[in-house]
Amino acid sequence: MMDAYCGACHSLQWGNHSGVNALSWPDTSTASSDQVYADIGARQFASSGLGAIGSSLFWAARGRRTDNRNNNAAPANYGCTGCSPGDRFGYYYSSIHDTLGNPAGHPCTTGDAAYAAWVFKVGKWIDNHMPRDTGNAYGYKFDWYHPTADAAISTSNCAATQLRVGWWDDSNAIKSVSVLLGEAVTTPLYVAQWPDPSHPIRNGEALVALPTVSPGDLITVEVHDAQDNRQIYRKRIAQLVSECTPGP
Repeated sequence: MMDAYCGACHSLQWGNHSGVNALSWPDTSTASSDQVYADIGARQFASSGLGAIGSSLFWAARGRRTDNRNNNAAPANYGCTGCSPGDRFGYYYSSIHDTLGNPAGHPCTTGDAAYAAWVFKVGKWIDNHMPRDTGNAYGYKFDWYHPTADAAISTSNCAATQLRVGWWDDSNAIKSVSVLLGEAVTTPLYVAQWPDPSHPIRNGEALVALPTVSPGDLITVEVHDAQDNRQIYRKRIAQLVSECTPGP
């Protein structure tokens, strides 16, 4: 995505090459990507210590400086090959990024949702220590986050005879959902299991009929995502009833 959004000035392969003194890449190969990643750090264009707000890489993507510091305090000096990276590449925002060469204005101000999502992703990447996959099976893109689960009485008079159970994961790929009454693991009130990874359960909800229950009975909703991250939601019937608002 960086080549698509920034290559018009920074790519050596296409575009006008106006930004190659600051950062450049000859192609989109893994080797070039590795070098760009190293250059971003060595030239202090991004720092998880300063965060996205204090990183010039984020400023360039966002189209404005976001830390409110004096933009003339540390300009770049690309011709000084003997300078430190800080002195050579500076700590400033170039106004060329105000519109990124777009006559209509910067994509963040013209309603380009895809570009805005990418800028948001860049910011999160910087704030989360700029991780990079190196081939490990459990790299930074591996899903370590558990899904969410919820349950509520769904009858109009708040009678404890039916639940609405919901589940969600950012992958939209759920492996299993189960609803238990008490510790009755072998006789769940509701269960859904994907047949295989190619046919996951999507984010959604289900109505679950309740048998005769007591206020102290426990309802447990257990959800597993594709990576077996687990979420358990558990409440007593009395709590669910107390949270319910009767219909008009």
